[in-house]
Amino acid sequence: MAKGDTLAKLLARGGAPAQARSAISKALAVQMDLRRLQIGTKFTLGFDSDETVTALQVHVPRLKRSGLSRREGAYLDLFALKSEELGGWISLKALRPLSSQLVQSGNFIDYSLYRSASQVKIPPPTLDEFVRVMGFSVDFQRQIRQNDQFELIYEKTVDALTGNELSSGELIYAGIILSGNKIEFFRHVSATGKTSWYDRNGNSAVRTLMRTPVNGARLSSGFGVRRHPVTGFSAMHRGIDFAVPKGTPILAAGSGVIESSGWNGNYGKYIRIRHDSTYKTAYAHMSRIASRAVVGRYVEQGDVIGFVGSTGRSTGPHLHYEIMVNNRQLNPLTVQLPTAEELPDAEREDFLASIALLESQISDTPFRSHSKKAVEQAALDK
Repeated sequence: MAKGDTLAKLLARGGAPAQARSAISKALAVQMDLRRLQIGTKFTLGFDSDETVTALQVHVPRLKRSGLSRREGAYLDLFALKSEELGGWISLKALRPLSSQLVQSGNFIDYSLYRSASQVKIPPPTLDEFVRVMGFSVDFQRQIRQNDQFELIYEKTVDALTGNELSSGELIYAGIILSGNKIEFFRHVSATGKTSWYDRNGNSAVRTLMRTPVNGARLSSGFGVRRHPVTGFSAMHRGIDFAVPKGTPILAAGSGVIESSGWNGNYGKYIRIRHDSTYKTAYAHMSRIASRAVVGRYVEQGDVIGFVGSTGRSTGPHLHYEIMVNNRQLNPLTVQLPTAEELPDAEREDFLASIALLESQISDTPFRSHSKKAVEQAALDK
């Protein structure tokens, strides 16, 4: 099931006639709210030798997200079956027990982080989360060197009855060694259910602003005086440019209020976000501004606010990105950025206990035995 799908649409695409679609819907409605079907739910139709629809299997994602049952640690399968004896369709519910397993995986970085991660079969969504967590502290364009190391610990879910892997990828630990210095963060779920990332000392992985608010970016023009590619004259470049394909999503570098959204002369399609009384960020040359990015709207860090383009005075698709401190543009790659809130003291004991438990369950690797010396943000900014 994808966004915009309904049960009727899915059954029609699968070849079920209108009468069968209606009967199946009525049978399933006894077991679940068909108006709240989740994206990612899998539907499998069964046919007899006469190519008549006789069964439907509905595979619902994990119950803690489905609201179909209070029980966790299980997957739910629903069945709609055509009963000749009853002269209609019936529905059944079946729970499959799950087990979670830890996967510890890492590698040396050869040519690129993504290539090295694919060599050890790290799931792409897990690696994306790793990059997001590390992205506040690591400049993946400038700081990665050959033979640096990384390590991830993530969960995979296995069907306890068949042993088949059902899902994989929820990141628990993210670590990287850059030029001999180790940076590591641990996932922490608070009592209210909020997920955050902290180092061993309880310092948040999150900065107030992202340094690179677009994925897969290549720095194409730095901050400072340069020869303008259009005019040919030397002038101050008060931001940095990231070369990325047209249409690449642009993310809000931090939470805040949209202060400007629309056409802005040489900047083309442009957005400026006010994060607090000190910090603002600006994004220029967009191909399109996201519908949510209207003046006065509050956006969360990581929300898509637009898409890379080449509008205004531009020679090709790229994102021009600015960070303003007290309305003065500063270099986004070197400006000092405060961290988010530290780990609450009331949760520190549980957090440290969870680290100890995790480390008792994993193998000792050269990465694990490397010095656990913390890397200060000030050193990373130099």
